[in-house]
Amino acid sequence: MKKLAMTAALALAGLGLTACGGGNGAGNGAGGGNAAGNAAHGHEHEGEQHALGKQSDKGIDVEVTQMGEIKASKECIFETKVSKDGKPLATATVAGWLGDDTGKELCERGPGEFNADEGLYDVHVLGPKEGGDKALYWVLVKDGATEIKVKFTPDRD
Repeated sequence: MKKLAMTAALALAGLGLTACGGGNGAGNGAGGGNAAGNAAHGHEHEGEQHALGKQSDKGIDVEVTQMGEIKASKECIFETKVSKDGKPLATATVAGWLGDDTGKELCERGPGEFNADEGLYDVHVLGPKEGGDKALYWVLVKDGATEIKVKFTPDRD
């Protein structure tokens, strides 16, 4: 039984490393880099930064930066700032995904991991195998009884 528990713990630890490309020396995207800005939270995001804009609903502001390109079955990274009254909303539950114009998921939702040093949520998702050329980035924020869902148009250049 102890052997099974240890195996499960090691497997989960490995998943944690691969979620951000850690442990294998591989980068998280293509081209350029944002290494200095992201080294603070234990890993680096490579690739060109694309500001996708800001959406507001029910007093909650969501601002997104796409890191690198969206490619089928490859990790896509979105730095997602969630704030209320101009202050980071660190206690919210945040998830992001690539979906169609109705919000239907084209990939699994990625949970947002809050980074206090940068005041943002780091969201990693896999690029959809199909429909990625028209996919939108959706963000779901839950803060107590308040829930919002906003969408952004990813950069495709």
